[in-house]
Amino acid sequence: MPIPRESCAGSCEACPAHSPTSRRQSEYGSNSRFVAIHPGLQLAVWDQLASDPVVEFSREPGLSLTVVLDGAGQERLRHRDGAGSSLPCKSGTTTLRFARRELAGRWHISPGARLLAVEVLLSLCFLDRLGDEAPSLGSCHPLCCLDVPELWAGAMPTPETMGSIATQIALRGTAGGGEELLLLAYGALELATAGLSALRRPPDICCCDRDHARLREARRMLDSCPGHAWCIRELARKVGLNERKLKSGFRAQFGTTVNECLTRARLRMAHQLLLENRAAVGEVSRRVGYANPRHFTQLFRDRYGVNPSVLLRQG
Repeated sequence: MPIPRESCAGSCEACPAHSPTSRRQSEYGSNSRFVAIHPGLQLAVWDQLASDPVVEFSREPGLSLTVVLDGAGQERLRHRDGAGSSLPCKSGTTTLRFARRELAGRWHISPGARLLAVEVLLSLCFLDRLGDEAPSLGSCHPLCCLDVPELWAGAMPTPETMGSIATQIALRGTAGGGEELLLLAYGALELATAGLSALRRPPDICCCDRDHARLREARRMLDSCPGHAWCIRELARKVGLNERKLKSGFRAQFGTTVNECLTRARLRMAHQLLLENRAAVGEVSRRVGYANPRHFTQLFRDRYGVNPSVLLRQG
């Protein structure tokens, strides 16, 4: 998916979707702040306590880059066909999304937890002005987590430079004018530049396409056999990678760790068994690889917001 050789009719200033006055602050949540840096370039600072475990959001078409400084959870993106996909939403992770249509989704965060993130949004018109400087995206991109029609998403560990820029923006806030606004504009441009650079030249964790294929195979094995007692050494041996490259490659290519990926696969399988097979909680716990049902119950509740026994009764 190239970024893009198309744009809105007319200038970015004339496009109601991308004009500086087109967004309302409420779209970013009651405790979040927003500033239009330039037509087509917008900055948001999310800083709120999650009174509800689900935080809704929407974004206009274009490229969005989110640096999560504090928080832990999942970002759930809704596709045009109604399906959904998850991205990591945790401290030290940067997520990038390119959408040709308005993008909607949810952040799933533990109740009472803090979410602190800095986000830069570049409209299609703004990206179009970059011309040949814009990167190309697709399923083969090293950072790719999702590639469906009209939507691409990727994740990576936040580079030190980007983390430093985002932290300074978060500390400065979006209030004020004059010199403060100029500093915010400078920070937003720096962050956007760093994000585009990461898309063009992703972190060189894996040195060749074969390594990327091996990482995808490792993730497929976890997803297909989540109940197996996987360890890093065994998984690395099966796909032909050393342990260091397997662990760093998962963080760079999928924005998560091997253990987190396995946990998500196990909980997905458990959710399916509870709803479709009506299996007892203890049996489900064993089948998905957890010998301790109490530990399984805690993980399940953290992920879905409900105890497995309650889901079983409701199912």
